[in-house]
Amino acid sequence: MRNRAHFGAWCVVSAPLILGLDITQQALLEPIIDVITNHEAIAVNQEWAGHPGALVWSGHGGALGYPAARKCNTVNPALHQVGWALVSRPTAGEVMLQAPGGGCLTVQGAGYPGGAGGLVIARCNSSYAAQGFKYDEATKQISSVSNGRCVDIHSGGPILWMYGCSAGPNDKLTIAANKTLEGAGLCVGVEQDDPAGATYQSALQAWAKPLNSSVAVLLINPDTVSHDFSVPLSVLPFSETCTDLTGLAVRDIWEHTNLTSIPSGVSMLNVTVGPMDSAFLKLTPT
Repeated sequence: MRNRAHFGAWCVVSAPLILGLDITQQALLEPIIDVITNHEAIAVNQEWAGHPGALVWSGHGGALGYPAARKCNTVNPALHQVGWALVSRPTAGEVMLQAPGGGCLTVQGAGYPGGAGGLVIARCNSSYAAQGFKYDEATKQISSVSNGRCVDIHSGGPILWMYGCSAGPNDKLTIAANKTLEGAGLCVGVEQDDPAGATYQSALQAWAKPLNSSVAVLLINPDTVSHDFSVPLSVLPFSETCTDLTGLAVRDIWEHTNLTSIPSGVSMLNVTVGPMDSAFLKLTPT
């Protein structure tokens, strides 16, 4: 699935398609041959209508917010620092970390190394492994069931990320009586923007390239779970001759099939994309 997203990205930005591999090695060729020989994807790469494709939309990938460690100020509701709770999971000894305002702390991405926080707030799901943690009362460490790393306040905040458990002050976290999550002299709150910056792990992306009579759209989901994309049609680079749309025919480039058309009056492109995969579509005005 990653191969499709990678090759599709080359095609939608009109990059030169130059591959270097030994075609006699069947083990290497087999998983990619259907992708690199997809004539519809290659046609998108080769067609030119003024400029290459570009990023036209991005989304949070299902995140309700992002954890951020800042100076404690529990009387400021905008910081969302009050309301943390440990909630038991069905598996003995495991807990979820419920966040202020709803949602649970979720491992999404590798975290350190790479500069990405690797933690988001997402809808609580007691069967979701990425929300499973163990809390050690003795060491005050919160470790992930899925990767064994500890929730850690990076270098005095505000980034909260997954890091190797070191028993240092940055990964000693406690939930105080007033329901704040505290560590290293800071309180963890929930913010709308990721303090680690826009990261690969959390960003859904839509890339689009104008074609002579249509638009190619590549939707990339880098997450390990499926996501529903809702991309405004207004961000797509239709040519001036396509301003009065009565509807859009939708072609699935990967599957070589025609999908249900988008009728006139609909303003969003709604598509579900599987984990670590992409959707490659051609939208043609009707």
